[in-house]
Amino acid sequence: QLMCSKSRRFDTLLPETQQLKQAFLNCSSDDQEPVITYVSKLFSVPQSALSQNKQK
Repeated sequence: QLMCSKSRRFDTLLPETQQLKQAFLNCSSDDQEPVITYVSKLFSVPQSALSQNKQK
């Protein structure tokens, strides 16, 4: 799931993109390996929108 969204199958990605999976699994610091970064975007949500504040 980290490599591909639910709207697209992994085997439909470009071969170069598919090769990143092995680099991700290797988690190597070798200079010859690609550098992979993870960006997480956070945003605020009103407390009233949280599920514990919804009527069941």
